[in-house]
Amino acid sequence: MSSRFSGLRLAGQESDDGKVLLLGGALIDTGRLLSQKEDQAKQNEIEKKGIIGLANGLAALANGDLTHRINVEFAPKAAGPKSDFNQASRRLHDMMVAAGDTWLLAAS
Repeated sequence: MSSRFSGLRLAGQESDDGKVLLLGGALIDTGRLLSQKEDQAKQNEIEKKGIIGLANGLAALANGDLTHRINVEFAPKAAGPKSDFNQASRRLHDMMVAAGDTWLLAAS
């Protein structure tokens, strides 16, 4: 295409740079679409890792491991459960240590 808009009358034409596609009279910026798709894929992967991290943390807690902390990245909108889990696990651990220390003092 000689100019950005010269192909508006044609359907199924691609620009010289391969980034803009004219399809059925609509200009489509394929670079922008690809970037959005990649961003969404990255976001989905972060969310998936967060869910797996939370599931692993809950499994560890269910098995009595009060030292487990979630260290995987969470999506910003879902960071609350990660923080809440780590805080709850830390507090449970600290309470159990304090209870054990109290029991040892009482037993001696």
